[in-house]
Amino acid sequence: MYGYDVDPADIVLHTDSPNLDILPGHIDLVGAEIEMINLPNREKMMRMALSNIKEDYDFIIIDCSPSLGLVTVNVFDSMQIQ
Repeated sequence: MYGYDVDPADIVLHTDSPNLDILPGHIDLVGAEIEMINLPNREKMMRMALSNIKEDYDFIIIDCSPSLGLVTVNVFDSMQIQ
């Protein structure tokens, strides 16, 4: 995501708790909003990044900072409300 060729499936951490995996953040996400500002479809980056793992999970919970910046907008865009 955000110009990096990282497949989320490659960095998912499996825990000892059944049915709980973690996709860790990275310090490089601090500058993600600045890097995304001029990208086309910038509000859909999270959706695209999670697209190849979403079928593996019933729920994906995303913790983001309490702001309405591009990272949070990406989280809102990647939600599927049923």
